[in-house]
Amino acid sequence: MVTFLFANVLNLLVALVLLGIVRRYWRANRRVRRLLKDDSFWVRRGDAPCQKNTQVSIIIPARDEEDNIKECVEHALAQSHENIEVIVLNDNSTDNTLKILQQFDDPRLLIVNGAEEPPEGWRGKPWACQRAAKQASGEWLMFIDADVRIAPEAVAATIGYCQQQQIQYLTGLDKHVLGSFSERALHAYFIFDMGFQRDWVAINDPDSPQCVGNGRFMIFNRETFHELGGFETVANKIIEDEALGKLVKEKQIPFRALGLVDVVSVRMYSSNSEVLQGWFKTISGALIDGNDGKSLSWLKACLITGLIILKYCLWDAFIYIASLLALIGLLPLWILPLSLGGMAMVHSNRWLFARVLGLNPLVDQLFLLPGLLMLLPTYLFAVYKAAKGTASWKGRKLA
Repeated sequence: MVTFLFANVLNLLVALVLLGIVRRYWRANRRVRRLLKDDSFWVRRGDAPCQKNTQVSIIIPARDEEDNIKECVEHALAQSHENIEVIVLNDNSTDNTLKILQQFDDPRLLIVNGAEEPPEGWRGKPWACQRAAKQASGEWLMFIDADVRIAPEAVAATIGYCQQQQIQYLTGLDKHVLGSFSERALHAYFIFDMGFQRDWVAINDPDSPQCVGNGRFMIFNRETFHELGGFETVANKIIEDEALGKLVKEKQIPFRALGLVDVVSVRMYSSNSEVLQGWFKTISGALIDGNDGKSLSWLKACLITGLIILKYCLWDAFIYIASLLALIGLLPLWILPLSLGGMAMVHSNRWLFARVLGLNPLVDQLFLLPGLLMLLPTYLFAVYKAAKGTASWKGRKLA
């Protein structure tokens, strides 16, 4: 009797968790489908351009970017809007970044050679962006990363949108180029879950606490940027873009987070090892940011590890685990339709995600489960690095 009661209670709990997951992904599916039909969310190349006399400064921080910087600068200089300047801050690079930059012969390009390391209280990227911004003369400041490629109409369309809608800060969802296995599996999973499926309507709602910042592409009105304090306000943050997005919303600065896939593309990582190192840095950085810039204590690391495993087993992987247990008879068969329903919602959303990125949706489905399997060890190793004090990025320790 006790065993029967326990089994029924357990089955009910499993069903409730599955219903929660199905509901979450069903709502995400509805949001995504509405968003894809909402022309006001997407910035496109043919949109109304900005005023011709508008001066725009494109700012690119670059540290050891010899594989990216040439193409990035070429795209920045190839804008249909003519009144631009491109400022590249060479952030103490040890490779050929500076040598490649010096090969350009264009008066619109300004190279700032920042040889000094960040001072106390500053992280590398905020320090680089802040120094570069001081050299800018544009009415609008467009910050992009060296791995970003902007379309020729990017400046005209995005600044045009800001002017027409009286927006002072713009960021959003960019297009990711994916090549290696880990890019297609792990990186795509993160972008799918943390970017594509976000509630962008809530993010753009001034009354909602949800916010976003995409440091790969951010536009500021120059006056607003300086009134905000620039990157000095997030000087000690590793995930500085999210911190800036939160600050913009708290200060009630007019902003938009939009779909930018037609004008901004990025290949953040170009190999399996880069994907892992990049996400170790991002996850460790977020944990260190939340711990006042310090390494985690081992007690806190253990608690976070437990929460991550619990969330992973009871959410991210639960629909697959429940399906398997139902098929082998450890859960009743009536659980199977619930778990399959959640699975269908996830794969439907991923199908839409692949279409937006220009990938083969059918082939992309094959990478969803491997990405999910790689997710847990990636999180756990990042927690370990955040506790041990070995988290680093481009030769700089995070804590």
